[in-house]
Amino acid sequence: MPLADKDRTPAEVTQVDSRYAKSDLGVIASPGGCYANDAFLFKNDLSMNPVSDSSPVAGMPANTESRFDCFRAKFNAQVAAGSVPSFTYLVIPQDHTRGGGGDTFTPRAYVADNDYGLGQTVDLISHSRCGARARSS
Repeated sequence: MPLADKDRTPAEVTQVDSRYAKSDLGVIASPGGCYANDAFLFKNDLSMNPVSDSSPVAGMPANTESRFDCFRAKFNAQVAAGSVPSFTYLVIPQDHTRGGGGDTFTPRAYVADNDYGLGQTVDLISHSRCGARARSS
C-alpha cells in the first residue's frame, strides 16, 4: 500500500500514481523498499527517512534509503530477465550538499557519498553481463 502524501488529495495521488505507473518514480513503481521518489535530495518526504546516493555506510541512520541499492535491485532483475533498457537515467544528487553545521553531514561527506554511489554503479554495470558484452565488442 502506498504511503499517504501529506500534500495531495486522494484524487491527486491517484493521478500521480497512474502517471508514473511504468516509471521508476512514484510509490507504486518502487516496491521492495526502494526510495519512493528521486525528487528529494536528503530525505524521502513520504517516509521521512534520510536518503543516500550510496549504500549506507557507518554513521548513517539505520533507516537510510539508498539510491544505489534501489538501482542495483532493479538492474539485477533486468539483467536476469534480459530486459536491460538501452538508456537508464539515474539521479545521485548528494554532491549538492547542505552546507555546514547543525544536524547535517559535512559537504565533504555528501560529496564522498555521491562519489561512492557513482563508483558502486559503475562497478555494478561493468561487472555485469552488460559490461562484459561491452568489453568484448
